[in-house]
Amino acid sequence: MRLHWIPIVLVGLLLAGCSSDYRLGRVNSGPEQPIEPVDPPGPPGPPGLPGPPTPPNPHWPPQPGNVPDLYFAIAWSETPCHLPDDPLMDGSAPFLGNSEEPSGARDEEPGDALDQQSSDEQFWMSCDARNVAVVNMFGEVVDEFVPPGLDPTTMIEFKELVNAGPGRFLHVFDRYDGELFDTDGDMDGLLVAAPWQAWRGDSYTGENILVASADSDTGRVLLPEAGRHIDVGWSSNQLQLGVLPTDPDWLVTWQGSAWCDPHTTIQPLQLTHMFDGGLLNQGWQPEEFLPEEVRELMEHPMGWNMDLSFTEDGEMSALFGVTTGGCSGLPEEPHTLQLVSWTPTRESSWFAPTETGWLPRSATYAGWHGTGALNLLSATDGTAGARWRVTSPSRVSEGTLSTRLTGYRPGPLLDPQGPTFAVIGSDSETWASDSLDFYHDGQVVWSIDSLQFGLQDRHVYIGDVILLTQLPDEEAG
Repeated sequence: MRLHWIPIVLVGLLLAGCSSDYRLGRVNSGPEQPIEPVDPPGPPGPPGLPGPPTPPNPHWPPQPGNVPDLYFAIAWSETPCHLPDDPLMDGSAPFLGNSEEPSGARDEEPGDALDQQSSDEQFWMSCDARNVAVVNMFGEVVDEFVPPGLDPTTMIEFKELVNAGPGRFLHVFDRYDGELFDTDGDMDGLLVAAPWQAWRGDSYTGENILVASADSDTGRVLLPEAGRHIDVGWSSNQLQLGVLPTDPDWLVTWQGSAWCDPHTTIQPLQLTHMFDGGLLNQGWQPEEFLPEEVRELMEHPMGWNMDLSFTEDGEMSALFGVTTGGCSGLPEEPHTLQLVSWTPTRESSWFAPTETGWLPRSATYAGWHGTGALNLLSATDGTAGARWRVTSPSRVSEGTLSTRLTGYRPGPLLDPQGPTFAVIGSDSETWASDSLDFYHDGQVVWSIDSLQFGLQDRHVYIGDVILLTQLPDEEAG
């Protein structure tokens, strides 16, 4: 069933949560003009670009007959996407140990994969989240997407979902069409590099098209619809992808570095039109979107996160995750993870240190209700478990996550002031499936434990979840 109308009702939420004395830095933003050329990117966007509407109903948690009309894009798989509570699953390396056979294949049981892990084995977990479902708060699937022409036997490694405009998303994954493993012995059986692809799905039209991919022949990114390549520099593994919220035909790329090199400069944000090869690239220099206090501490330009959002006024607002210090590797000079919030037309932005422990280095962001970022942290006492943290300009709220699930990853931040957010986790007893838990005021108030495909209820594994924005009512038709 095609999604014709996505009415997002971001419910009003109580200001609650455990505040901390975590220090926030507030700084003046840099110049408002982009790098050359200075013309604004492309033609004006569609009328009535989406923004979080004024909530008509202030009640949360959801009650029968009073459930928010939210829609999500969920990338899902029939096999596990993450090892629960694994200290090495930080998104930086897919290998553990010394085995030469891939596990997590589509015909394996989850327990089979776990049994293969040992101190002298190499264990590789592929997240085959080639499927994307658009669901409501009840987990009812209203639309499904799989990249056209993708052979069921082709192995993929899911990377992320990216918001790409009203009812749209980018589905990004590595695609292994050729030899999976190096066979000449030089790389000791490691995976042969695979080019990544980004497909744009549209919940209104059902369109699903390839808009960007890594080109191994040129070392650049191919934009097939625009008929052009763009240079993103360095390895694609460190590339952050986004879509400009105020004009979602523009791809945003930001390149980080995989190693400590004080002589390497922080890269600018680059904007490239995905459909018109005749339009010049636009962008912002680092001094425009990173505070001076943060830039001075960046001994190497490590960027580990980018999430683009918008304010209530429909302006772009962005979150960046960067690493400061630590290039020497000395205990007295530790590295620090920093969250940086930036809105181009505002007079100020904020930044704050954070940490992730063994959890994936990722954070989600909401540009509305004062802006805020969600990231997850390991337990403070060293035990198995995880904590959540929501950072906003006015406070930092923290709490513990339920022990019902494990292997947590951050999901959408619905309201920084609640705080209200969702997290992805695996069944802690059987690891038989994943769930999406919604938290408000530190408590689980709603869960999506399965996806409903018509009359069929299926328990699946979740690669990523994003909150979909909506067209204005008059545009949705």
